[in-house]
This record gives sequence, structure tokens and C-alpha cells, in this order.
Amino acid sequence: MRQYRWILNRLAGIDCPERKQPWGNKAKQAIGELLSGKLITVETLNKDRYGRTIGRVFADKQNINRALVEQGHCWVYPKYAKDAELFKLHDIAKAAKRGLWQLPEKERMSPWEWRKK
Repeated sequence: MRQYRWILNRLAGIDCPERKQPWGNKAKQAIGELLSGKLITVETLNKDRYGRTIGRVFADKQNINRALVEQGHCWVYPKYAKDAELFKLHDIAKAAKRGLWQLPEKERMSPWEWRKK
């Protein structure tokens, strides 16, 4: 099987924890599990100021951006999110304490705040 590097740099509307951040490795593992062995398609939406591709990823027609939020592996990035469903899924995952929402509050920090520090 041939492996391809990501042609996508940013998942539209969401932000996953950084590698050294709590839950970062689990989020990365979840992405791998959601994509493994499936037909992957990317809906390119835009480019950011650094020229990185921003888009929605689908694995066998499943919206991976939404799945990651629903499972509690990522935050909705309110500054950039345009998909109203992401906000609903975020609230449900948080209320159910799925994924990173089960961490103690002091360990949960949005990736954009983490990067500022």
C-alpha cells in the first residue's frame, strides 16, 4: 500500500491539541483510526495566510472534521468555524465529557491559547 503525506494542512473550523499538549497524541491517534484503510477525499475551502490548504476531510463519506469534534478530540475554532453543526457537536461532547473533555479543567486549554504561550 502506498502512503501519501497530507495534502491538507488545516482542518476547517476545528483545532486539535498540539502534540505536547494534553490529549495531543490521542487526537493524532484518533485521526489515524478515522482515516485508516478508507477512501479519503478533501474538500478544499481556502488557503491561510501562510499558503496552507484549509478544508474538510471525508473518509468513506464520513465528515472527519465533525467526527473529531463529536468524539471530543478537538475544539471548534470559533474564529474560523462556519459549520453550525460543529458547535452543536462540541457542546454535546463537552456535556458528555467525551475525549479531552474528561481531562481536569486545568489541563484543558484550547490550542490557539496554548500556542500563544
